[in-house]
Formats: sequence, C-alpha cells, structure tokens
Amino acid sequence: MKKLPLLLCFMMLTSLLQAQSDLRQMSVDYIKQTKNVSFVPAQWLVTDQIYDKNTQITFLYLRQMHAGKEIFNVNVNFSIKNNKVTYMAGTPKKDYSVRSSASAMSAESAIRAAATGLNLKITEPLTSNSSPNAKGVSVTKFSKAGISQEPIPVKEMYYLNDKNELVSVWNLSIYENSGNNWWDLLVDAQSGQIISKANWVTHCNFGLHEKNTNNDCLDKSDKHVHMPNSLVEKIAVCPEDRVATKNITKTVTSNVIPNTMPRVGGNQYNVFPLPIEAPSYGVRSIVQDPENILASPFGWHDTNGVTGAEFTITRGNNVYAYRDADANNVPDAGSSPDGTSTLNFNFPFPTTQEPETYIPASTTNLFYWNNKVHDFYYRYGFDDVSGNFQTNNYGRGGAGNDAVNAESQDGSGTNNANFGTPPDGASPRMQMYLWDDGSPTNLLTVNSPALLAGGYASSPSTTFGLQITAATTVTGNMQLMNDGSADPTLGCVASPAGSLTGKIALIDRGSPAASPGIGTFVLKAKNAQDAGAIGVIIVNNVATPAIAGMSGTDATITIPIVMISQADGLIFKNSLAAANTISATFRVARPAGAIPRRDASFDNGIIAHEYGHGISTRLTGGPANSSCLQNAEQMGEGWSDFFGLVMTMLPSHTGATPRGIGTYA
Repeated sequence: MKKLPLLLCFMMLTSLLQAQSDLRQMSVDYIKQTKNVSFVPAQWLVTDQIYDKNTQITFLYLRQMHAGKEIFNVNVNFSIKNNKVTYMAGTPKKDYSVRSSASAMSAESAIRAAATGLNLKITEPLTSNSSPNAKGVSVTKFSKAGISQEPIPVKEMYYLNDKNELVSVWNLSIYENSGNNWWDLLVDAQSGQIISKANWVTHCNFGLHEKNTNNDCLDKSDKHVHMPNSLVEKIAVCPEDRVATKNITKTVTSNVIPNTMPRVGGNQYNVFPLPIEAPSYGVRSIVQDPENILASPFGWHDTNGVTGAEFTITRGNNVYAYRDADANNVPDAGSSPDGTSTLNFNFPFPTTQEPETYIPASTTNLFYWNNKVHDFYYRYGFDDVSGNFQTNNYGRGGAGNDAVNAESQDGSGTNNANFGTPPDGASPRMQMYLWDDGSPTNLLTVNSPALLAGGYASSPSTTFGLQITAATTVTGNMQLMNDGSADPTLGCVASPAGSLTGKIALIDRGSPAASPGIGTFVLKAKNAQDAGAIGVIIVNNVATPAIAGMSGTDATITIPIVMISQADGLIFKNSLAAANTISATFRVARPAGAIPRRDASFDNGIIAHEYGHGISTRLTGGPANSSCLQNAEQMGEGWSDFFGLVMTMLPSHTGATPRGIGTYA
C-alpha cells in the first residue's frame, strides 16, 4: 500500500513538469512570433510558475541562459490564460558576444573579494556544503564567515554588460551583521571586482530627522492617493475575519486544506485593530480569534499543521515578533510576550512613558498587524506558491521556512523602518525603530559626583566596538589614559596589562608628535581594551562638537566608544586631577523635558507599508528573484504607500480624502 502514494506523487510531479515544459514552449514560440527572434526552450530556465486561482492566470517567469549558465536578471515574464499568452514583460537578448566564459577564481575567492569590496572583515573559516533548494536544484552555500547573518549561497552565472558582452561572474548574497544591508552581489570571475550589487533591504525614511542614504521612500509633498469610491467601500467594509473558504485548488498539489476547520479558540490580543491606523486615530481593544481560516487554517501560533498552538509567545507560522534593542538581530531575552496557554495577550500601554515600559504591548501589536496583513493579502493572490511568508505551507506549494522576523524597538536606527526580502524559502526581516522629537539623545551619563551628574552630548563609533542601544548598561569609573609614552593620554601605544581593568578610559584625540598619523580611533580603543578597559571616551582636541561617526573597523573590539567635546573633557580631567571618582554609564538617555519617544510598532500604516515591500519584491520577479526592484524608477515605494492606505482606510474615506503615512510616528 505504501507504493501507491509514492506512485501518485511521481505521477503528479511528472504531470507538473510536462505542463511546465508545454508552457515554456508556448512562451518561446510567442517570443519568436512577436520579437522575430528564434530561441530553443533549453535556452530558458523556468525560475517560477504560479497559478492564481482568482484570475485563473498562470504566471511564468523565465530566465535566459547561455551554454547552460543563467544570465543574471535577463528575465521574461508571461501571463497565460486558456492556453494563450495574454501578456509578456521583459526583453530577450540576442547578438551578444562572450567576453569571458570560464572563472579564473574559485567561489571562496569570490566571497573574499566581495568582503573586501564591502569593507567587511572575515573572522571565521569559510566552509562550504551543497544541498538542494526548495525547487530541488543543488545550491552551494558557504559558512557565515563572521560577515553574514545567513550562510552565503554562491552560483556561477553570466552577466550581460553595457557592451552587450557576457561576462562570467559569481552571484552571492551577504547579509551584513548590522541587518541594514542584505547584498545580492555579482563578482567578476576574472578580476574579483564587484560589478553589481542590489540591496534586498528596503530602507524607508519616514522621518524628517535622518538623511536616508539608500532610498527616499516617501514624497514629503502634499500629495495623496486617490481611489474610486466603490473600491474604497468594497475593501473597507469587507468582512475580513474568519472568512470560510470554498474549493481551494492548486495545480502543484492535491493536499488541500479542508473547507471547514475547528476554531482555534481563545486567542485574544489587546491592539489597535484593523483598520485603526495608530493611537492617534482610535483606541485599543481586545480582538478574539482574528485569524483568517483560509490564510492561517490552524491559527497564528501553529507551525506543524495539527490543531493546537506550538507557541504561546508572539511567534507562529507567519511571523516571529520580538524586541531587538541591541541590534544583533537576535530576540532580546524574554522580549516576545507570553499569552500563556490561554493565548491572552493583554498588556498595558502607558502612552506618557518611554517605550521601554511597554515592550509586551508593542510587540503584541506588531505580531497582530503582521498576521493581519499576511491573511488579508493571501486572499488577493499573495499565497503559498506566490512566495508568501510562512514557516509551514501546509502542502499547498511554494517554499516554507520563511516567516517574517518582526523586530520591535529595533536598536539599529531611529526615525525609520526597513524590510529585507530574500528569495522564497528564506525569512525576511522587518525592523521597526523608535522615533524621537529631534532632541539629542545622550549616550553618556555621569552618575557621580553630584556636581557633574547628568547626560553629556557624545558621538559614538559606528563601525567598530559595542553599539550603544537602549539595552546597553555599561557602568564604571573613569580613568585618564597613561600609556607611559611621551604622550601618555593619547593611548597610541600599548598600556600595561591590567592597568585599566574595569575602568572607562578617558583618552585624548590626536597623534603623538614623534609619530604623526598613527593615532587612529581603532588603535586607541584596542589598546584600552587590551589593558582591561570596559569603555572608552575620546576627548576632542579642537573646540568643536564631537565628530560624528568615528571611522575604522576591528571586529575584536567589543567595548563601547564615544567622543565628547573638548570642554566636557576638560571638566572630567580637572575633576580626576582633584582626586574625585567619576562614575559613568554608557546608555541611551533622553534629556530632561524631552517628549517620550514613539514606537513605530504602533504605527500600523508603517507596518503595512514595510510588509508591502516584501509582497512587491516577491511578486515582481517571481518568488525566486528578489533583485527586480532596484533602479531609481522602481515603483515599490508607491505600492507600499498604497498597501498602508488600503489596510487603514475607513468606509467614510473617499477619493478626495487626504491621507498621510507615518503621521503618528
């Protein structure tokens, strides 16, 4: 009897491959008819095939090949209905030449070259293994090497340059430890130069305090989205929750979730429910069983497809929500609130206090809204085979193991948000920041003596050392650097071992007169750490504010480093010279009288906007291709604004109703 299921699976797979081959042949014939260019099917790789049951359209994603190797991002996409091509996007390439066909360097060498080009330091061994991906294709992955949060996949491809030449390249992705960049890279297999890089992390600059260096996500002018009243009313009043399903069909499998499922029962969340945009638009309320039975048939806390929650915290099949104040992309201890066996997520939200006081409420709201966006757009086409974000696809096709990692109160930035979207089968990451009123945030606080107590303006190192976040509490007594050289307070030579144990080193900026140019910030910090220091304060040597972003890299430096003004440094030096003990702490501290920071995890329009980046990235080039929205004219930002507006509109909104994005934050 066991042979029968295997036989059925084999027959289904054979049928699927035959159907895929037929569609590819149809598409190649269409190219010949419309472009007068003749290709053979073997020159095209099917990267994705998606059937949309709502429109009954099959979306076929092809990538052009040469001599058995893919040509990077030379893609042609087709819409096929009733065995006819109804639409084609993309341009097949012809009349190209081959500049280089063989690799002069290994995959490992390409990773090392990429690390050098990105100014990343490899600190761990590079080891590799090959395993099949979700589509059964063998993929070589290298270890994280100390430069990436994820294993580094590597593939040999061609790149078509602006001279219409095919160049042999290595395609690889590196997810920087900061979480701010997830690079999809092409390394020239001859020279080792990075010839193309796309960032899978979409940075969104909603605020007015920070200059965004990647993408300007929002148009700050007074422009609004206009929609027909009929569409507004249809979406706004549709009974989104607990919609019963009819005849779910997928061409990829016969393992279909039944039409009726037992209610999960009891799970409830105190949130700003859909469509309330933010605290400034309504009040929190408790919602019960808010999951959509089609999109999340076993509830939001399931991962194994058997009735009963696997998690009682804010984690489940669609999203894992937690706080990441220390910006290491690992959940802070205990930061995913526990609803206990009753799945009751009801936590206080004191709006007049700082965000650190309401972490459970913040993370619960982020969990709820990620799930709501997931469930809503599942019904409109962003489903399993389309590349949606789920741990378990319940046998409905597509690649699993890619639930959203949603980070509340993320410490890697402020007044901003971002979303990183790798190809199907790898988890995206949403980072929601805290927002302030523009007042300077102190990173250095003096605890005693009372005469000096308070916060001091300082500038942190940004590329080396411990990054100071809301979770940082490094406390110690200051000690003026004395390395025994002719310029003892500069810290440019090694200090005696143990001479700074448990101390915060106060070091002057500058280089020794005898050896100008050697007094780098990294060298000073490293010498202090080696002598036992738990932190470093650099005193500016000119009467200007502390310079922003001390430069340098050294992964072995693990203590916090800040620079203060020359005037403040003189105050500390004089106090130490008078034999006073100065106790200080490295931490994020708001100045007296500052308005409490606001938490983007309560600005539901931003959450929907960020999630929208994941949807548009996965759908534009197909689930297997996350690098199609990179040029200056890509429409992802406008689409994401629209996602945010759709999820928060009211029946009273008309096409003329002005709407903003991120107005609470």
